[in-house]
Amino acid sequence: MQLSTFLITVFSLHVVIFTRLWVKKRDSYYGLIVITFALLVLTQVLILTASELSLGNVPVYWFLRVLAWGAALVTLFRTLRRRSRRSAES
Repeated sequence: MQLSTFLITVFSLHVVIFTRLWVKKRDSYYGLIVITFALLVLTQVLILTASELSLGNVPVYWFLRVLAWGAALVTLFRTLRRRSRRSAES
């Protein structure tokens, strides 16, 4: 199994699990996680199937990867904020 195929499988499972949490809890926090993993899935699919696609000299999958990094950073900051609020309440 190629690394990209493995990552697509792992990231897709995360999309399914966090989508269920997002629907169940109706919390945008989980939506951000879904977006992050969906972008990672798309990145790996492009790497596997169309790695030659580019805008200028930059591969298209690179742009998706940067968006995923941004979404992950927003999620990280929200996670830290949630934890600090919870520890302040206890």
